[in-house]
Amino acid sequence: MKSVLNPKLAKEIQSYGTVDFSACYSCGNCTAICELSKENAFFPRNLIRYGMLGLKNEILSSKEIWLCYGCGECSETCPREAEPGDYVAALRRYAIAQYEPSGLTKALTGEF
Repeated sequence: MKSVLNPKLAKEIQSYGTVDFSACYSCGNCTAICELSKENAFFPRNLIRYGMLGLKNEILSSKEIWLCYGCGECSETCPREAEPGDYVAALRRYAIAQYEPSGLTKALTGEF
């Protein structure tokens, strides 16, 4: 899969219900607290980085967005209030909208 940068991706993701995640400076608190990070040392930081860089293909092909069970501990420990838990939930909604054929999901979020 070829990596393509999309500078507007961060705004698109935000329209699916997350704060401005560019506040993240990759401190690692979310990774340290996440139970799922034992296998993948960069979760959820890698997903935030993909969004900042506009790497849509990497986000859509990531299994991590489906593994998160939304405990919220990552958001509680974030010193910059980048809300990584809400971000991962928004990525799920974003991914569903990209593959849902009717376009209803995009219409409901105001994304056309």
